[in-house]
Amino acid sequence: MISLLINGLNPMKAKLFTTLTVTLLTLIGCASVPMSDKTANDEALKFTPPPGMANIYIIRDELGATALLANATIDGQRIADLPTETYVMKSISPGVHTIGCINLNNNLLWTPITLTAQAGQNYFFETECSFWAHRFPIKQVTFEEAREMLKSCDRVQGM
Repeated sequence: MISLLINGLNPMKAKLFTTLTVTLLTLIGCASVPMSDKTANDEALKFTPPPGMANIYIIRDELGATALLANATIDGQRIADLPTETYVMKSISPGVHTIGCINLNNNLLWTPITLTAQAGQNYFFETECSFWAHRFPIKQVTFEEAREMLKSCDRVQGM
């Protein structure tokens, strides 16, 4: 039925109709991933890295683009898929690490952030969908900003 409608439109209108349909489905869609249990979530919110380690928090607290998952990465390795209003916490060894997010739908990586982690420290990053660019820019945020964002987020299970 939709293909009949699109075939009756000129190419410009057909492209616009297709774009609007995909946009609408993306906004009303919902992505789900395995969530951590309450104990793991509560433990992460104590902000206490294991001895000799640092904690990385990647937070996605936005409400839009619910069907698009942010693929959180550390050193190019996928650590979790983040739907909206979620976060992942990962303990890492001290040293230089690269933090980023990829859009799984098109494998576009926004410019990652290089970080020199120190043992005993927590590092917080925020990502949100740049819907028109279909990318997930990532930026480092303060503890205070992160703590506020985490109030509305649930922890996803890492990989």
